[in-house]
Amino acid sequence: MVSGYRKMNEKSGQSEIRKQLNGTPVELAPHVARVAADFTFRGLKYLALEKLNRSSQVSKQLMISCGSRFGPRIIWIDEEPPEDLPQNIGVITLQAVPNNKTLFIAKRNLSSFEGDGSYFDSFLKRLSLELKSLGFEETKRQKAWRWFKRIIEIWKAVKP
Repeated sequence: MVSGYRKMNEKSGQSEIRKQLNGTPVELAPHVARVAADFTFRGLKYLALEKLNRSSQVSKQLMISCGSRFGPRIIWIDEEPPEDLPQNIGVITLQAVPNNKTLFIAKRNLSSFEGDGSYFDSFLKRLSLELKSLGFEETKRQKAWRWFKRIIEIWKAVKP
């Protein structure tokens, strides 16, 4: 399971992961795209494409696709589509929040290809490790230290 807040949508059965990251969507989006380009799982390649009609300076939306081959191809109308076409497995939204932070929202697409969620979850685990190593995501140790310092500050303020 990927760390962060995980919510299940009762209507569609779609899971959603939300977490807060350091940095802006403009800073984070290239890292998501790079991790997708470098990642392979079960012999399939990944690609993150920014949805330009849903992106701005304060919000970025990236569609995560997975397949054996990416690139231009022609499919005739009467022809059965090949099985190796890239499949959309999820969407990542990066929404700016105050104090130079970003709300990271990941939604998995339900399809017969991605029924168990392993392709998207594996990508999210790899992305989380990368973002932690770059300092965008807090580690458990950093989070515990931040909470400890906050408790000390409150205790000092309340102390008679």
